[in-house]
Amino acid sequence: MPEDKKEVLLSSIRRLVSLEVPESQIVLNLQEIGLPEQEAVQLVAQVLAEQKQKICIYLTPNYPT
Repeated sequence: MPEDKKEVLLSSIRRLVSLEVPESQIVLNLQEIGLPEQEAVQLVAQVLAEQKQKICIYLTPNYPT
């Protein structure tokens, strides 16, 4: 997948996650636009991992910002 297309998809997924759209719905939406299920799941997992990392950094005492 071209990098610019991937970044657009990741940005859209981040937005949907922030709106608390269920992960399964996001995957279904990605499949509807032609993404294979495995690739859709990987992109959603990537965004969720980024979110989790941000939360961990935020909760880590004395983390340099």
